This record gives sequence, structure tokens and C-alpha cells, in this order.
Amino acid sequence: TGERGKVYSIMWVLITLATIVSSLGLVFIVDKLGVHNGVKLGFMVYFAIALITAMLFYFRLEETHSPQPVPVTPKHFVKDIITTIKSSSKPFRLFLIYYLAETPARMILMTYYVLYLVHVANASDALTALVFSVAMIVYLLTQIMIGPLVDKVNRAKVLSLLIALTLLCSLVFTVSYQNLMISVIFCVFMIATIFLEQYMHIIFMADVTVKESRGTSLGLIRTIIGLESALSVFIGGILFELNLSYPFVLVVHKV
Repeated sequence: TGERGKVYSIMWVLITLATIVSSLGLVFIVDKLGVHNGVKLGFMVYFAIALITAMLFYFRLEETHSPQPVPVTPKHFVKDIITTIKSSSKPFRLFLIYYLAETPARMILMTYYVLYLVHVANASDALTALVFSVAMIVYLLTQIMIGPLVDKVNRAKVLSLLIALTLLCSLVFTVSYQNLMISVIFCVFMIATIFLEQYMHIIFMADVTVKESRGTSLGLIRTIIGLESALSVFIGGILFELNLSYPFVLVVHKV
């Protein structure tokens, strides 16, 4: 628990490096093949890697100190969820409330920033793809520093600071569409801070859940957030059709 930030930082640095390489490759592919063929090829590569990873997990990954397997039935499933909800701590409930409030803003920003750059700021497809790659580089550099830091300071304050930075960047990104360079720069930092928030969320979820019921607790949170995310993107699409700036105005007020 005391070194959770450092361990997660190492893990996400490796993940981010892989993301940077793949997103830079996507920039090259999109530039050569166009958006449709480039994304189609990207999905084919993704499914191939996902299949290989799933097979490696199944055949090679071994859990140490594995508990006795318990039969999973609908009765046990419902009982575990009810027990988890009743035994949840106050920090867990507060974090869940915060997560429910933060998710719509994050999902709308991450879904519609591409359309905003292309249709409002008049960015090219290649530049829009490059924005994500640069954002991952910024995220990687900050991730190296923030991992050991969050083990030594108040994690709630770090998360609050990241939320404030996301709000500032999204606000400037939205109002500076007439200047493409400023819009791109703040879009990069907006994406980077959102990913840093996600990193802090993982640490927080591990901190506020009980080890014995952590799987059920995280599954419950992810299910609720998944449903809310789908609804948020749907509402964001309706707002985007009405006015290209409406989803981002909603995000600023939401945050």
C-alpha cells in the first residue's frame, strides 16, 4: 500500500510507451492510407494482439497463493454484491459519488475532442492523430515523477489538482478554437491530465476497497461507470449535433 503509486507508475510507464509507439504508427498509417483504412487496419492489429495476450494469460499466468475456488452461482453473486455494499466504508461511498459526477465530463472530452479539432479548429486528420501521441509523451514524463510523489503526499490533494488542471485546459481548448496552435497545445495537456486522473483513480479504488471484497467492489464500480459512460457519450452526441461547443460547455459546468 505504501508503494502503490511507485508500482503503478512503473506499470503505466510501460503501457504508455506501448501506446506512444502504436499511436505514432497510427499517424503514419492514417497519413498514407486515410482515416477509414488506417483505423480498420488498427482494429485488425488490436484484435490479433488481444487474442495472443488472452492466450498467454490463460496458459502462462499463474496466481500465487490462489484461494480455494468458489462456485459462482446467481445466488452467490447477488449475496456478494449485497455484502459488499453493506460493508463499504465511507471513503468508498464518497469516491463512488465523485466518480459518478466526474465520469460524464471525462467521457465527453475524450470522445468529442477529435471532432472539435477537425470541425471547429480545422485541424488535419494527421495533426489530430499526432495530438494524442504528444499527449501520451507528456503523460509518460509526468507519470515517472508522479508515481513516487503520490506515495509521500495526500493523494486526495493530488487528484484535486489534476481535476483543476483538466478544467483549465478544457476551458482554454474550447474558447481558443480560432488559434489552432493554442487549441492543440491545451488539448494535449487536457488529454494528459485526464489520463493522470485515471491513474489516480486506480490507486484510490485500491485504497478505499477491502482486500477480501476488492474484486466485487471494483466490478460494481466499473459496471455502474460503464452504464453511465455510454449514456454520457449518447447525450454528448445529441448536444454536438445541436452545437459543436455544447458538449464542452456542459463539461466545464459539470467539473
